Amino acid sequence: MYRVLRIIFFLPIVLLMPCKIVGAKNIDKKGKVILAINHLTLLDVVILIIYLKRRIYFVGKKELFKNKFVKWFFKKMGVIPIDRENMDIATVKSIIQVLKDEHVLGIFPEGTRNKSDDVLLDFKDGTTLFAERTGAPVVPIIIKRKPRLFVPNKVVIGEKIYFEKNNLDNTKNLRDIMYEMRLKELRKNGKNDKRNDWWNIRNIRKR
Repeated sequence: MYRVLRIIFFLPIVLLMPCKIVGAKNIDKKGKVILAINHLTLLDVVILIIYLKRRIYFVGKKELFKNKFVKWFFKKMGVIPIDRENMDIATVKSIIQVLKDEHVLGIFPEGTRNKSDDVLLDFKDGTTLFAERTGAPVVPIIIKRKPRLFVPNKVVIGEKIYFEKNNLDNTKNLRDIMYEMRLKELRKNGKNDKRNDWWNIRNIRKR
């Protein structure tokens, strides 16, 4: 299912939502890895599926699985349902198994879409906890702006990060890195760039 959809939607997405990928070499061709991605819209998943070469097993909130068809579709796509407030053992085992099998796990550390003017929302601890437990490196990924038709976008892929166990600052450190990555990209265009959409560089609020 994953490959079929990628083939079907590859050309339309590339033509309608052009996206420059920077740092693709930072994702190894083989081996376990966790992708930590900022979350702006539901199209984030589509963009990453189309533009990144390796198959990604995403973690998605359980609320997305209420509809029977959607539930079936997501399972075929390898999406792992998660209760953001109370993660159960089955979910933990599923996530760890993906990494044990040397696959790519995709997580949105913010836990929900960022609809605010903040560079990033606060992060949940799941990303770094799974990295600590499995020894998988974390690759930070920033989607510059919300995908829009015919508006050039940019995905910046950072270098691998290995987190030491029991370091209470791991989640904060990951957020700091991704915060600076996105802020740097947003500042490049300046306040008069129409491609910034809703973004006005003067209104960036640090948290």
